[in-house]
Amino acid sequence: MNCVNSHCEKAGGLGMLIHSDIENIRTYFRIINNMLINEMLCFEDKSINLDTNIHLTTIENICDDDYDEYWMLTEFFPNFHTKSVFVSIYSYLESKMRQLAILVEDSFPAPTALDDLSGGDFDRIREYFTKIQHLPLKSDSTFQRTNIFRKVRNIIVHNNSRLNSSKNAEAVTRFAIKNPDIISIDEFRCLHINNKCNLDFLNVVEKYLCNLVLMINTLNS
Repeated sequence: MNCVNSHCEKAGGLGMLIHSDIENIRTYFRIINNMLINEMLCFEDKSINLDTNIHLTTIENICDDDYDEYWMLTEFFPNFHTKSVFVSIYSYLESKMRQLAILVEDSFPAPTALDDLSGGDFDRIREYFTKIQHLPLKSDSTFQRTNIFRKVRNIIVHNNSRLNSSKNAEAVTRFAIKNPDIISIDEFRCLHINNKCNLDFLNVVEKYLCNLVLMINTLNS
């Protein structure tokens, strides 16, 4: 288990609840990832040529009967898994932001309610905190990284991972060029993320939410 993020400790009880949620997501991610690895190991074991003791899991040596399973284990399952987790992390972020906004709304009523604002949840909630509750939320590096991951999520969800015709394509392409270790774009202009990307996103979400709680706590002072 990771050490508790210092931002979460400073954020008190709500921060520790967020940390606990993030740890649970990390644990789930590791369990499913290990299951996929074990499935691939089992496939390799059954694909050993017993006469020559040579693994047959290179693309050239996979027989037709096994190719579909090989493709699922090496391409489809990992891709589906990483993107599903990524989208779920973003859903958690928006859900927790909304919970915090409702908590503030109940404790500090204002003439303009959260539901009076228009737009997507992320922008609407941030506007509520900054313009209605006048919290000095910063557009710092944590926010910038959260925002670019939000654009990645939108391409995955709304454009089937394809950058073509997406309004977020330019920003995400620049990000992919600068961060090839976590995100890539193939020859078909299709977006791919890996396990490291999800872990990075979890760290960013944890810090972003705990910073938000720290700002909310100032309303009580």
